[in-house]
Amino acid sequence: MCKIMEEFAKEEREERCIEIAEEMIQEGSLPVEKIAQFSKLPLETVKQLAEKLLVVQA
Repeated sequence: MCKIMEEFAKEEREERCIEIAEEMIQEGSLPVEKIAQFSKLPLETVKQLAEKLLVVQA
């Protein structure tokens, strides 16, 4: 049971990091390298999020 709770908490943290990165990308004042650093997400993930958001906004 404890393992399940740990996995759930990890997924929730990852989802929140992605949400934060998306907000930072939309705000537009930071380079993707800084967003990756602050959000603790891999740079490639942040770049993919940025590309996805730019396509959606266009």
